[in-house]
Amino acid sequence: MPNLKARLDQDRSVLTSSYASDGHIYGIPSLLMDYGAAQFNSHMYINKEWLDKIGKPVPTTVDELTDVLRAFKGEDFNGNGEADELPYSATIVDGSNCSIWTLLNCYGIPTDGNTFFSINEEGKVTFDPYYPGFRPAVEWLHTLYEENLMDVETLTQPVSNVTNKIANGLVGVFPQWRLINMGIDNTVDTYVEFAPVAAEGYQPKMYSKLSLATPAIYITKDNQHVEETCRWLDAQLEKEIMLNTFYGEQGEHWDYNADGLAEILREGDAAAGECMGVNSFYYMNADWYAENMFLIDQNKERQVDQANDVAAGCLQTYPNGMLGCVTLSSDDNYTVSLLLTDIQTAVNEFVTKAIVSGITDDDWNEFMNICASLQVDEYCSIYQKGLDNLLNK
Repeated sequence: MPNLKARLDQDRSVLTSSYASDGHIYGIPSLLMDYGAAQFNSHMYINKEWLDKIGKPVPTTVDELTDVLRAFKGEDFNGNGEADELPYSATIVDGSNCSIWTLLNCYGIPTDGNTFFSINEEGKVTFDPYYPGFRPAVEWLHTLYEENLMDVETLTQPVSNVTNKIANGLVGVFPQWRLINMGIDNTVDTYVEFAPVAAEGYQPKMYSKLSLATPAIYITKDNQHVEETCRWLDAQLEKEIMLNTFYGEQGEHWDYNADGLAEILREGDAAAGECMGVNSFYYMNADWYAENMFLIDQNKERQVDQANDVAAGCLQTYPNGMLGCVTLSSDDNYTVSLLLTDIQTAVNEFVTKAIVSGITDDDWNEFMNICASLQVDEYCSIYQKGLDNLLNK
């Protein structure tokens, strides 16, 4: 099945989500990739016009970024006679969008900002505060807060507030999914995306997403023509056959544009609802889609941003989404669900307080004791058993 194999080779993580609980793959996977989301969470963006005015390049280290934020502070870039510009703004109340947790990536922590459990480069389930860079990262956040380099409302404001400040040209640096179609389209020419800056002694790591597939095609044991069946199924993944069966007839629902890319006509992907797509063998991962399909601006932007982060070596090797593919017993599932709420609360409370007041050794030791009492090691152990099973396949 050369067509299927070529696309699996582009994203091997798809197979991870195709295993049954007994360790076997019973169905040929089908995948409609969320090509707009690509494989990452939020990016960092910086105001290039402000950078030019202070005569500094895009930062590549934590120290350089801190210096840039200090240079942004107190400047009246918009010329309204007030120093209302904010060097950095984000939110702590949303773990994935416009999130301050993105700054932990600079210290090698690929946190998702929600569960606070991630997979390190050795394939080990790790509690985010147990990473060596966690305490230094939070201490850096305190520095930003104490020096008024961070918007003080970061600890309380919703994403909508951050978006409004960005749209009004008040923010120097911020995290976000993308610039286009996020309520800040007017900033596209003002801001540039940059990879997580490196703290001294750490390799930045970003949380990356897992491509999830579902076993869609099954060949029964009574099939006397397995090879022919596989060849026929693989033919369904020829580009034009797949597009016609999913989107509808060429020329009516899709067609090639002047650049030779397949472009969805009429109301975009909504046209698929008029066709038989839900019953077709459809397999498009992000790379294949980007190579063969016309991308609208917002998705093209995210493809470019991801390429920058891949080139910088920032995407984690084992996507945290693998934990969602781990098969747990009913008892284990109950245990981790019970533990997670208290763990999340403890981390949020500690980080919020530490950003405002800083961290003493006593504060840190007390937090570590609290984490131990909340059985974070048990949580990691339960998921590690299932993850080892996946990684050994």
